[in-house]
Amino acid sequence: MATIKSKTKKSKIKTISTKISKKTSEAPSFWSTWKRVMVEPAQFYQQLPAKMGYKEPSVFYLKVSALLLAILYVFLAFIALIMVSFLGALNIPMLSMISALGAGVVALIALIAFPFLLLFYWLCLWISAGITHLFVMLFGGTKGFNETFKAAAYASAPILFSFIPMIGYAASIYVIVLNVIGIQKRQHLNLGKSIAVILLPLLFFAVLFLILFFTFGLFRGMMRL
Repeated sequence: MATIKSKTKKSKIKTISTKISKKTSEAPSFWSTWKRVMVEPAQFYQQLPAKMGYKEPSVFYLKVSALLLAILYVFLAFIALIMVSFLGALNIPMLSMISALGAGVVALIALIAFPFLLLFYWLCLWISAGITHLFVMLFGGTKGFNETFKAAAYASAPILFSFIPMIGYAASIYVIVLNVIGIQKRQHLNLGKSIAVILLPLLFFAVLFLILFFTFGLFRGMMRL
């Protein structure tokens, strides 16, 4: 009888310890991950599991994008409210009704567009990571596209500040810095190569844009002659 009680007690202790270990091994929260990316990026990227797939980085990126869109939506809604209130103060019933109706239509379109915008941002992430990985391979990286994808997805953390004037520019620069650190740690490239991997695509598309811009301007000038 004592043996049975002892076994039961041991099984209960084992069950409790299993539950505790499961809780402690759970994935960290979004905000704790975001904080680590922002504050200690080198250590964060270094400690990412090699077996991590595309799900966790994608979810993080989509949450950051969704938060940014939500902030922008609130900001635009505030501006729309001010405009409607201002037009209402003019005491022109028709104008007030049209402005209120217009604001409602815009809000409905924005809500419908929300998931499609998230999908568009997610596709842009894949394209951006794909272009970056071409340069990774060019500079000798051999760790696979998955590692480049992780670097790009988590480097999106600072874009939550992109809507703030002036700070938004610093946030954009920090996104580039995080991408460099991510490539360096996940693809095991040196700092110089990691910088080149991130900056060369940006320079390429900047030069391409300038060429297209001046070509279009030249073409328009010739058409006027």
